[in-house]
Amino acid sequence: MILRYADEIALTASALRDLIGSLMGDRDGGALEAYERLMEMEAKADFTRRKLSEEISRGGFFANLKELLLEMVERMDKIADYSKDVGRLLYTSSSAGIDFSPCSSRRFCRSSSTANPSASKP
Repeated sequence: MILRYADEIALTASALRDLIGSLMGDRDGGALEAYERLMEMEAKADFTRRKLSEEISRGGFFANLKELLLEMVERMDKIADYSKDVGRLLYTSSSAGIDFSPCSSRRFCRSSSTANPSASKP
């Protein structure tokens, strides 16, 4: 079950990456789908975390091993939680009109000659 949980955590982080890509690419409807997938993956990982924590708590592990396993599960949960939180902030900001496309700011769209003025000198 720990490996399944690790896969769910990885899929949650991957869903955040997809959401960021959708927001930067300004794909119509893609951001909403990516956001919903992120929320779904985090909820699934959270459900598995609760089941896994219960199994570890009931298991016949040495006390120090049980503590380490539960701590590992909590740390993994933070990855999913932070992914969800970041996704929510980004999606809400995008819905409020913040443009995440790379060229929405001059600082990200400089050509190589303006980014490095000495490169254009003979």
